[in-house]
Amino acid sequence: MTSRRVAKELLRSGRPPKDRSERMILNNYRALAFMRESVGDRLTPAIVLELHRLLTEGTLDDPDAAGRLQTPQDERVAVLDVNDRSVIHRPPPAEQLPDRLRDLCDFANATDEPESFLHPVIRAVLLHFWVGFDHPFEDGNGRTARALFYWSMRTHRYWLVEYLSISRILREAPSQYSRAFVSPKPTIGTRPTSCCISSALFRGP
Repeated sequence: MTSRRVAKELLRSGRPPKDRSERMILNNYRALAFMRESVGDRLTPAIVLELHRLLTEGTLDDPDAAGRLQTPQDERVAVLDVNDRSVIHRPPPAEQLPDRLRDLCDFANATDEPESFLHPVIRAVLLHFWVGFDHPFEDGNGRTARALFYWSMRTHRYWLVEYLSISRILREAPSQYSRAFVSPKPTIGTRPTSCCISSALFRGP
């Protein structure tokens, strides 16, 4: 794991990354700059795919998987327990991913009416969880989810959140985070609902 000091030196000097860990740091920096400078307040599937490409460039076993959803021909990823590596969540089939990504963008772009208000922080948290639940990419799902969380928060004027390290928080409780996908499962159609997701995410130890 690259230290904070090395990360700062890497970004300030502009030197090429030495390994995969440094490449991921540089990619994260470029992806956040892309979301800040090139993306407005509307999310589209094309933006999500470009974000994933920026985040995973040079870090995947299969370089062709950067910036694309998994397909029915791919071996579908799964969420594993960090301790015993058992499967604790199988994401939706790859055939559903294009529609689910469009649904995610619609949810991200929704404007709240007084009778259906959803707090921006809750919306951002649900976007993060939604990507984790669907696991639409071969790898880099967590990085993409965190970047979308930051984008959603900044769009709603919570820009200071960009300076919080979500990764560090999740590393302190990896089992609790991964097992949030287990229960409760979505019960309305085939898409995650805000009620089910939020109750899973905020469950205590």
